[in-house]
Amino acid sequence: FIGKQCIIVGDDKQITPRAVGVEIEEVIALRTQYLDGVPFSGTIDPRLSFFEQGRIRLGNLLSLREHFRCMPEIIRFSNDLCYSDTPLIPLRQ
Repeated sequence: FIGKQCIIVGDDKQITPRAVGVEIEEVIALRTQYLDGVPFSGTIDPRLSFFEQGRIRLGNLLSLREHFRCMPEIIRFSNDLCYSDTPLIPLRQ
């Protein structure tokens, strides 16, 4: 919140937290009590990932398109499942 710059590495196609065992009403009550007037305090929610929090606050995303660790067959599976609009480019052959 107070940093001038930050880099958050993540993937919005990855699994989002489920907030298992967390009472959302308690989080909302604490947020209202302690964070009133703090910018974006209404978005503090244990069901959102750190990556999603950064996207809400910063909005400036740079997506990496190349993938060098997996075989092309695995990348093709990921592209079909999640990245059909912006496919990953496999670098490993």
